[in-house]
Amino acid sequence: MTAANYIEVSFTVAEPGSIQQDLLIAALGEAGYESFLETSVGFNAYIREAHFSESRLQGAIEEVAIPGQEGVFAYEFRLIEPENWNQVWERNFSPVVIGNQCRIRASFHEPDPAFPLEIQIDPKMAFGTGHHETTWLMASWLLELSVAGKKVLDMGCGTGVLAILAAKKGAAEVLAADIDPVCVESTIENAALNGVELVCRLSDVGGLDVRDFDVILANINRNVLLDDIPRYAEKLRPGDSTLLISGFYEGEDLDMLRKKAGESGFQFVAARSRNGWAAAQFRK
Repeated sequence: MTAANYIEVSFTVAEPGSIQQDLLIAALGEAGYESFLETSVGFNAYIREAHFSESRLQGAIEEVAIPGQEGVFAYEFRLIEPENWNQVWERNFSPVVIGNQCRIRASFHEPDPAFPLEIQIDPKMAFGTGHHETTWLMASWLLELSVAGKKVLDMGCGTGVLAILAAKKGAAEVLAADIDPVCVESTIENAALNGVELVCRLSDVGGLDVRDFDVILANINRNVLLDDIPRYAEKLRPGDSTLLISGFYEGEDLDMLRKKAGESGFQFVAARSRNGWAAAQFRK
């Protein structure tokens, strides 16, 4: 499997952590940027080299700019080849703690026995480390679900964090899937690092021939979720099954997804948010 090159765009923000920064991150997410890491002066954004366009980047900035306020966002960008990813990873990554139950760490961090669950992630060029709000939201909700003995699908698995967490919580079967071969490779290797068994496939949900899942986890993006919610309904076991989704924002995004889920036979349970990002739980 050939790993993709990524572009790292490093932003210097006049007011780090401001609403304008959040709005820009949202606009970049819509423009194809896959992950974001906060820094002391702003944040870094990552997109595949093949999808990068500086004019589209400038358009996202202009979309959220306030007239008369110049220089709110400054940026520079560079190519990150796969063999340099570990340098980026070690420079930016600190362990992620979810409540007092789960800690997500890299191989260069020492284990911490204070946490009942610990997940080790070495990302290659895949994303999904627990730092992003959507992964954090999904993991926090998964910690509250009873998945012991159940059949779980992690759709859009990234580095495999959610699939590994489900396996560690006692799921009987875990299938992880992603359309990115790097994510599949990363998930398989991270599962081995954590000593859990799961199956990982290179596929979208339509290409999976497996059904009767008790739980589906889908942390992707709004448009893909809107397209795939009917397929999730087909893949879930009839009866008391659960769909957890994230990768979208509060407000209009959530409203659109609730409507689509209702049309597909789902019952809305609850939503939660973190820094403008949202996750929602449905039952079928």
